[in-house]
Amino acid sequence: MGRNRSKLPSQPGAPDSPELCCYVVIVKEKRECVNQNFRISLSTEIQKLIAKRIRGFRKRRKISQQKLSSLSGVILGSVKRFEQSGEISLPSLIKIAIALDLEKELEQLFANVPPLSIEEIIHGSD
Repeated sequence: MGRNRSKLPSQPGAPDSPELCCYVVIVKEKRECVNQNFRISLSTEIQKLIAKRIRGFRKRRKISQQKLSSLSGVILGSVKRFEQSGEISLPSLIKIAIALDLEKELEQLFANVPPLSIEEIIHGSD
């Protein structure tokens, strides 16, 4: 009776060869890994950029880190860490922005982002 045998390609590298399939999976995983590393790197760069801008606003207004800590209610260690590394919680960032009279700029964050596709326009904000 007929057996259902899967056809193996006659040569390695054929479109349906196990070697090629394995290679595609490895390349895809590496690409995802690279994309993830890029996102992390980009995230870190954005954090540092925001911290640099906040530090600039603080210095232009001649406010010490200690004073900013007092005005915002964010502990001094967090203010220092934020300015050095960009790491801060969202609530603390909001407090610092308010203390530096930057809350309007923060409120406008993501306010005017255009849609990426026609589907976004059609479906709106489901």
